[in-house]
Amino acid sequence: MSGTTTPSSISRTHSPTHSPHIGELDTTDLPPPPADAPPANSENVANFRSFMKTLASFTGDLSSMTCPSFLLSPISVLEYSGYWCDYPNLLAAITQFNDPEDRMIACVKWFISSLAGSYTSRVQKHKGEWEKKPYNPVLGEQYFAKWADVDGSGETEMICEQVSHHPPVSAFYIENKKHGIYVNDHNGQKSGVKGVSVHVDQVGHGTIHLMQRDGEMYYFTLPSLVVNGLWYAAPYLELTGTTYIVSTSGFTSIIEFSGKSWLGGGERHHFKATIQRTGPSPNGSVKSGRSTPSAEKSHHHGPGKLVKNLSSVSINSDKSHKDSHVIIEGQWSGASTIIRSGHSKSSAVPFYDTSVHQPEPRIIKPLEEQGELESHRVWKATSYAIIAGDYQLASAEKSKLENGKRAERKAREGRGEKWTPALFEDVEDDEELRALQEVVTVTLKGKIRDTVGRGWVAKRFIEMRN
Repeated sequence: MSGTTTPSSISRTHSPTHSPHIGELDTTDLPPPPADAPPANSENVANFRSFMKTLASFTGDLSSMTCPSFLLSPISVLEYSGYWCDYPNLLAAITQFNDPEDRMIACVKWFISSLAGSYTSRVQKHKGEWEKKPYNPVLGEQYFAKWADVDGSGETEMICEQVSHHPPVSAFYIENKKHGIYVNDHNGQKSGVKGVSVHVDQVGHGTIHLMQRDGEMYYFTLPSLVVNGLWYAAPYLELTGTTYIVSTSGFTSIIEFSGKSWLGGGERHHFKATIQRTGPSPNGSVKSGRSTPSAEKSHHHGPGKLVKNLSSVSINSDKSHKDSHVIIEGQWSGASTIIRSGHSKSSAVPFYDTSVHQPEPRIIKPLEEQGELESHRVWKATSYAIIAGDYQLASAEKSKLENGKRAERKAREGRGEKWTPALFEDVEDDEELRALQEVVTVTLKGKIRDTVGRGWVAKRFIEMRN
């Protein structure tokens, strides 16, 4: 499919959540995509069986394995970062609330809103679709996208870069200048086979800076995932473990993920977020009995309004904020509710329903205007072959690309040159980041898969703050 060129020569494409993952590639002359199931020809069946045998006996990080082309999705992992901006109005809304607890609640809403696109809605199981493996980005690969101003949310821009290949690490940066919101994130994966599933630990973290709130900062970790259904050739994802969001305002959110057990208990894509105070706020007090972004007035409207669609439901408590907490619980792929401690479950009100909202479309440059390192240019030949169902050609194009990158690396090493990212910088000894991480490890006795006080930060953000 191809994007529609606007007068500004920028094409507007639907989010990959609800469209083919090829973005603006022109596939009009290609045959229809093959049925979204393992191809039945004998060669691919044999390759699939061979791959599963290798997978079952593999030890170490699975990112080093070569995946058969018919199990690949024609999209780079780097492009997945765009799901964090599926609802840019929710990101912009974080800074709109005067109360720091309200801002944390709004931050949780934005965080939860990104999960469906990232982990489930790429495939439609009722159509027989199943998860496929995206490309591992090549070193230095880039991805750029924008989201238009929707009802005062302001324009949102994202830049992404693959900052490391061994181990694989992707970095992204989001900025909304109108509302003074800036997000830096880096992430990688460590995966391995456990039983009949693939377990993936996401390594890294993200930070949010609210410049219109005196630089208030949020630190968040990433959930682990489990890939089930591999042995039935119908993979699906489930989130597991605990994620933390910690703010310099003194509020923390602990988000626990769980799924349906093999005995049938629980529900798929379940989460429970507990928001509580773990430290003093900047002004030493928090107002109570105020309006919270806790619920939407209706499940049948989109999240287009920046603040209007955030609830005016007031949650009061006789307990102090130090002893009270907010519980948000439900499905991150569907509906959830919110309630404050001390209130009965019957007083819970709707919080968010991901399933009834449509992500805002991404705005990206036409393919011919993209740089050589941008994801769609990098993987163009491989993606065309996959969509056409020519998996032999796809494997050849993928190998050609990867071998070329290996040759580039050896040439650099021969010249004694060190590769450096164009868009991001590895920042060490960030004391504010270190303090927020210690809230997780010391105060909450939690674990983080991260380097303390260190992270990848966009160079433009560093320049802005200096």
